[in-house]
Amino acid sequence: MLILVGLSLVLAGPGQAQRGVGERDSTAARHTPGGAFWRSILLPGWGQWYNGRPIKGSIYAGLTLVCAGMAIRNWDRALGSDEGGSLFWSRQAWAHGRNNWLILGGTVYLLGAVDAYVDAHLQTFDVGPISLAVLPKPGGGVAMVAVLTWSDRKQIRR
Repeated sequence: MLILVGLSLVLAGPGQAQRGVGERDSTAARHTPGGAFWRSILLPGWGQWYNGRPIKGSIYAGLTLVCAGMAIRNWDRALGSDEGGSLFWSRQAWAHGRNNWLILGGTVYLLGAVDAYVDAHLQTFDVGPISLAVLPKPGGGVAMVAVLTWSDRKQIRR
């Protein structure tokens, strides 16, 4: 685990400062969605680090490692379990648990790659302040109004 964290810190490069609303990141043009996707395929979480999201990358890497560890644990128990025992401790139950952890781990792995790809696409999409208001309606009742502002500074009310 420490090796993975150290490798992530080395590969991530220098940290990025918080961007203000309307400011473009000068490194955003260098970040390609394909680059983020393939980095996340090679090492879970690396694509998120590449996009400047180290916490999210660490979470994806950690979840993938936990799923892999639990699948290995259940695999070992399924191979070493010869006892008839109860339904919950049988070889078939351990194999079923292993399969569940493999499916969950694969889902987290692919979700991390897709997340890195989409996040790289949205690097230059600046969302400004979001406001939400609940207003009384003239005939009675209430209405909810959301105002979203993005880089071209147009406002949309829904």
